[in-house]
Amino acid sequence: GYTVIIPPSVSIPQGETSTTMQISVQAGSTLESGKTLSVKLESSANNFSLKLGGGSDAISYAVKKDNQAVSAGDTVLSWTGGEAIPAAATLTMELTESTDDKTAGDYSDTLTFKLSLSATGFTGNHEGFEDGGEVDW
Repeated sequence: GYTVIIPPSVSIPQGETSTTMQISVQAGSTLESGKTLSVKLESSANNFSLKLGGGSDAISYAVKKDNQAVSAGDTVLSWTGGEAIPAAATLTMELTESTDDKTAGDYSDTLTFKLSLSATGFTGNHEGFEDGGEVDW
């Protein structure tokens, strides 16, 4: 079996413009050879905006991995059975607009991650059925 560790929450400290989170496969996890485990950033509840609780203000942000933008549906971590457990994926959440004119308060968004397990390296090819003729019973 395997365990994927995704933090339940992260916060951008007041006065800062970014924070990081790590997604990892727990040490000691096992995965059948030929299978690939993928962790995807499935969606953002507020379309990558932090929304003020009970208010209408919002602050846009971007998610990056290795300085590359991550969009909904992108894979952030993958592991193929038979290979070493990969290093943790570090995601950076970075504000993309100023907070100067925003109402004070708690802003939040919910990111959803999707784990999928698939077979790798399998290909099938069939060129048709052989006609065996009629069979009488």
